[in-house]
Amino acid sequence: MQIQIKGTNLDLTPAIKEYIEMRVVPLEKYLGDSELASDIIARVEIGRTTHHHHKGDVYRAEINIDMTQNIARAESVSEDVRAAIDEAVDKAARQLVKHKETKLD
Repeated sequence: MQIQIKGTNLDLTPAIKEYIEMRVVPLEKYLGDSELASDIIARVEIGRTTHHHHKGDVYRAEINIDMTQNIARAESVSEDVRAAIDEAVDKAARQLVKHKETKLD
């Protein structure tokens, strides 16, 4: 799986990039044998929703996983960047599990 990371209104530090990769790479196990890992692109965008707010849900994470015949999309907003990433990864995992189960039926 190829991972493309984009930051919007946020500086992408090496620690954040490493955290994203650590959380997104395990999603490959939900893809199944029919999907070639080299054909799958995971586009991850994280950023701040606003510049002037300092409290509340100001961090947004979006994950789009482009498969050969389907797309899994998950989005999350939280007050912590890592929490937003975790929630988006969990949503994407649920979609991939559902996709895998429908292909097996």
